[in-house]
Amino acid sequence: MKNLLLLLFLCGGICSFAQDEYAYTDEVYPYDRYSIFESKKGDLIRLNKLKEFTIIDSSGKHEKKWESRLFDTSGNCIEITNYGSNGKEDIRIKLSPNKSGVMPDKIVFDRKGKEVEKCIYQYNQDSLLTSFSRYCYGKLSVKITYAYEGKRLIQTIYYKKREDRFEKKWVYAYYPDKQRKSSILYDKNGKVKYVWNYDCKEVGVLESKHKDTTAVCQKEELDKDGNKTVTQRRFDEKGKPMKIVYVYNKSNKLISQSYFNSKDILYFHYSRSNDLTHSSESFYNKKGKLRTREEYTYDNEELARILESENYTGKNIRKTKQVFTYNPAGLLIRRKAYNKKDKLVFTCKYEYVSYQ
Repeated sequence: MKNLLLLLFLCGGICSFAQDEYAYTDEVYPYDRYSIFESKKGDLIRLNKLKEFTIIDSSGKHEKKWESRLFDTSGNCIEITNYGSNGKEDIRIKLSPNKSGVMPDKIVFDRKGKEVEKCIYQYNQDSLLTSFSRYCYGKLSVKITYAYEGKRLIQTIYYKKREDRFEKKWVYAYYPDKQRKSSILYDKNGKVKYVWNYDCKEVGVLESKHKDTTAVCQKEELDKDGNKTVTQRRFDEKGKPMKIVYVYNKSNKLISQSYFNSKDILYFHYSRSNDLTHSSESFYNKKGKLRTREEYTYDNEELARILESENYTGKNIRKTKQVFTYNPAGLLIRRKAYNKKDKLVFTCKYEYVSYQ
């Protein structure tokens, strides 16, 4: 199950990335909430000249490999291997060496060495993504192409299983000051399905309403402490509204992020203290009831020392705690998990091999 979830996670970011026009962003890497704990940050890898690191489950009588990663001399991760409960290789992922800001090509193999997935990325001379293709068992699953005018995205075309006919197409128009003017979604027959306009007042109120036209509004507010709140109102390709609220401190670091569904009900909230020593993530059901909360405590901005989780099922609350230990170089070397009675239930350690 662990490895299946990993595979779904690796593919999940791409699936969501492909589905709507708002998924396009200058940040090409999907959010990886475990990167700090697993010491995958490039600066740590390069600084310590890492060649390999291995995660080992040391909870039972016999230690078992859980995951291993290989790096080239530039600090790029070039291979990830996950192991099953029997200690044998379960999934192997090969990654192409890449430069900063671009996604590496990826090939996923199952335990028998058979290719199950391949992802190919192409970029132009400005390092802007121009094409993404995903293959499953050797057959095209998804292809997305991006066209630009300078560095402005003007068209996105989405193909599914075949390249001779698109499934969806987005066309973007801009004002002379380079601000987004409109986004138009076409269906596979070339018919306009939705039009989004960006004509909102500074207060975020829609200036005009037109039939078959939906507005995307954004407003910004500053409080007395210099924190900036950015509220975006968007619509998905089915016309359902959503709202995202970001809060940045005066150093322009994200300290809060909230997502609301079509009924304006909160379903995800992330927050971090101004001194960056604490953060939390909360997940809610469709009625706005809290389901899961995770609290992180940091020694500094990068190194999380404690993770406390609460899962709500009916009237029951399942609490767990994880404690992280680092070496002087800032690399994670041990992770321990405790239940609500503070009993140790899981331990894993991290081993590293460096280039000489």
